[in-house]
Amino acid sequence: MMATLIHLCRTTSLCTASTELALWIERNGYRMKENEPRREICIPHEKMGEPDAYVAEVQIAVERASGPTQSRGESIVTKQQKLLVFNFFLLTFVLGTSEFVIVGLLNDMSADLDIAISTAGGLVSVFAIAFAVGTWPSGLPLHWESFL
Repeated sequence: MMATLIHLCRTTSLCTASTELALWIERNGYRMKENEPRREICIPHEKMGEPDAYVAEVQIAVERASGPTQSRGESIVTKQQKLLVFNFFLLTFVLGTSEFVIVGLLNDMSADLDIAISTAGGLVSVFAIAFAVGTWPSGLPLHWESFL
């Protein structure tokens, strides 16, 4: 399989055709085949009316990259990773909602601790805020944009 790019260049400036093709290869889940010749052809482009204009055709032998790749419609996040993240968020939800259980016990807690009900409720709110702020960043995968 060959990746090919035809590009208009000038002799007075650096031709970026090879670099652009290499970037395309990487972005689309391919890699250059090792020990395979590459081909680059430069043809003068006289219709431009400029003597330094030429068309460069670059061809590089490629193959699909091994391991997880991201090409069109494919995700680099595996099903197992998605399941683990889902379980993490589910457990976070369960632990976060457990604070609602304590709300039913606020009267007894405030009486036992000899504090006002509003103070006991404030302590539950402090726990909820600390839990919300402290747990969500650890659940984000490294490549969040590829997870969506």
